[in-house]
Amino acid sequence: NNQITLTYRLFSKVTFIAEKQRVQVMHLNQSIFQKRRQIATIEFNVKSGAMWANARAPHLELEEAEKIMNWYQHK
Repeated sequence: NNQITLTYRLFSKVTFIAEKQRVQVMHLNQSIFQKRRQIATIEFNVKSGAMWANARAPHLELEEAEKIMNWYQHK
């Protein structure tokens, strides 16, 4: 419950693992088309030392995206 793991496939499989305390910003976005289908995109930024990493999980079911946002908001 202390980390988030995102795995998605574009052309190759990508896995992104981040500790909750390292996540700086998290957003839930929905386009007009995503709203019709009840899906959303989660984006977050992670800071580690002087470096930043960005992760994006497109086309999640809205309910799952909201669970992720609730997990992040309860720091």
